[in-house]
Amino acid sequence: ILAASLPKFYLATLRDQVAEQYVNAVKAGAFTQKQANDGMAELDRIIAQVTKDGTVPEKMSPQFLSLFPPENLKFWQNANQYDPQRLAANLPANIKVLLLCGQKDVQVPCSSEKLLADAFKQGSNKGMQFVELMNVNHVFKEVEGVPNPAIDYTDPAKPFSREAARAITEFIKVTLFPQR
Repeated sequence: ILAASLPKFYLATLRDQVAEQYVNAVKAGAFTQKQANDGMAELDRIIAQVTKDGTVPEKMSPQFLSLFPPENLKFWQNANQYDPQRLAANLPANIKVLLLCGQKDVQVPCSSEKLLADAFKQGSNKGMQFVELMNVNHVFKEVEGVPNPAIDYTDPAKPFSREAARAITEFIKVTLFPQR
């Protein structure tokens, strides 16, 4: 079961997420386009160094310090070695896979997850199911209206998606107990 899984290299996904934040910040007037461009250039330098040797530049802007703490650098470097689409395309064609995404996921949108679904299909995988969940965020909570990850992720009043629970339960029943 792959739930809101990354369809691209880890650091490419992180870069996409930061780029989207800059776009929104420029639209809101919080950053100028030059500041956003400079920030993205700095992020590209950081990513290149992490990829190369698992370290970061001595000086980084405050907004990147929390993304690249020393204890996470080896993780970033190691995880970034794997291409999820290539892995998906090369898995055995008969492996059963449930790929879930939430249509209100602002971190890994369903449009990105379709890249991974396509990779499974390229590998002739007949056991892959792709389920897009309405009104569901990155942590599979039900969210009405505009999602706000800063609040929604930890809001105990927002339930785990019933639609996700049904899809997972059905997948497990069919996959682990096929003739019951």
